[in-house]
Amino acid sequence: MHLISVGNERILLSIYLTKNLCIAFETSKPNAKIRNQLQTEIEEHDLIAKDISPPHDHESTLKTAYKHTKAKLLSFSQRMHSPQKDSG
Repeated sequence: MHLISVGNERILLSIYLTKNLCIAFETSKPNAKIRNQLQTEIEEHDLIAKDISPPHDHESTLKTAYKHTKAKLLSFSQRMHSPQKDSG
């Protein structure tokens, strides 16, 4: 399951959660398609974590990525531990 992707025009870091609940990291060179996907994902994450301001420098980019990843992991954990509703 894809958690988050962060990067710039030179490199992209993607973080995934495997079936064994391990975190996997992947780096790649972005292209226009990936940048468009990244922008869409950033907009989706902004809806989830409205209190996170956009990054202005390298340090805040890492902090924002950490906060987004933490929010995504907490959301995933809550879904995994919440009781399943029967469709009755």
